[in-house]
This record gives sequence, structure tokens and C-alpha cells, in this order.
Amino acid sequence: MAGDNNPKAAPVKKLKVPLYKQLEWGAKIGFNESSNGYTNLEAAKFFSNPEFGPVFGFTVALPYGKYLGARMELLYSQNVFIGEGNLVVPFTYINKRDYLDIPLVIQIKPIKNLDLFVGGDYAILVGSTYKYDDSPLTLSQEQQFENSSSRHNVIGFVFGADYKLFWLTLGARITCGVPDNNSQNPQNTFIAQFTIGYTFHKEFIR
Repeated sequence: MAGDNNPKAAPVKKLKVPLYKQLEWGAKIGFNESSNGYTNLEAAKFFSNPEFGPVFGFTVALPYGKYLGARMELLYSQNVFIGEGNLVVPFTYINKRDYLDIPLVIQIKPIKNLDLFVGGDYAILVGSTYKYDDSPLTLSQEQQFENSSSRHNVIGFVFGADYKLFWLTLGARITCGVPDNNSQNPQNTFIAQFTIGYTFHKEFIR
């Protein structure tokens, strides 16, 4: 119509959010329960019972649409074992292994507040200590046992679930380590991990 002073409104352009603003940063703390299983008969004379070890660190996640995402973590993780062995004479020991744990997972979000995830895990051994309880072993025998039973860096598969409650996240996961067949005594490593995490509010990390 002539004289119409109300031109058609231009379409609103959807602004693209920069990648760094989409990232969800967080921290978590919890505990591990670990178990080892030897894969050859020679090492079967050693066995260990899992104990609880601490885990804590940072997480960063990148949502991809409504139902998918990816997450990487950087964690200090300790595995603790109390066990018995036999090198001519029986003995008991406590073994603590400290790892820098780097899991990378794909997140699947079937419903609100629940994330399922699956992926890989690379754990770098940064320290290992043994303590013997009234050990009858000589220093040479102790070194022989530690060299045969120690596990260095571990590659594994990880799967689990997270439940989100506001900015808190309750998590549970299982890690299955791949046996190192080049080791003298290959081991199957299984780690159950339970954590509580906090997602930092985006206003605090701009």
C-alpha cells in the first residue's frame, strides 16, 4: 500500500556462539576401587584385594546438539591393593599406584539430567610404592616381586553414567584396562570409580 511506513521486519540472524563459550568446565572428587587379575599361571601365586583410593581433577565438556557431546578429564587417580604372595616364603603387602588419568569419552543424553558415556582412557603411572607387613623377603626378593607385578601406563576402555542435579554431577564409571602382553606377568585391570562433581557457572569463566 502506498504510503505504508511499516516496512517488513528483517529476519533475525542467529548469532554463532564461539567454541570457548560452549565449553562446560568442572571439577570432581571421589574414590576408586581397583582389582587386578593375572593372565598366566606363574603369577597366580600372587593375588590382591582392592581397597579405596582417592581421585580428583578437572573436566571439560563440549555439547553437540541436544543429545550428544564429548568430554575430556585430567585426574589424579590412586589405585590401592592389599595382597599376598609367595616367593619361596609367603608374605603380605600394600601397593599404592598413582596415575595421571586422561579419559576421553562420547556423551549420550537420552533424557534430561542423565548422561551415558563411553570411550577410552590413558593412565600414566607417576608413582608406585610397596609396603610389606613383617616381610621375610630379602631386598632382592622384594625387588623381584615389584618388577614382576608392577604395571606402568595403562590403556583401557571406559563406560558409565552421570546424573546432573543443578550444578552438581553424581558419576559412576567402570574402566577395563587392556593387558600388557609384553609384560612378564600381564594383568587385567578393572577400576570402579564414584565421584561428585561441580560444573562452574559460565558467568565465572568468561
